[in-house]
Amino acid sequence: MVTLTLFVAVGIAGIVDHHLKTKRMNRAEVSEWFCKHEQARCGGPSSQRIEDAWNERERGYLIALGVIAVAGATFIVVGPSNRH
Repeated sequence: MVTLTLFVAVGIAGIVDHHLKTKRMNRAEVSEWFCKHEQARCGGPSSQRIEDAWNERERGYLIALGVIAVAGATFIVVGPSNRH
């Protein structure tokens, strides 16, 4: 049950993070367009850096999900320890 809870929590965190990244990236891309075409809104965050940072975090989420899944599968196969 703990592994399932962790799996869901990490999954939800990744989904929320991705949603927030998309919003930040959209704002950055609009600012970049204005900077390039209107010489306004310059100096904001780089959409490429936002994407690169997301890719790093996404890797972390996927690794965490994999570790949790393996731990859960191991627990199912081995079962709870029967210590006396």
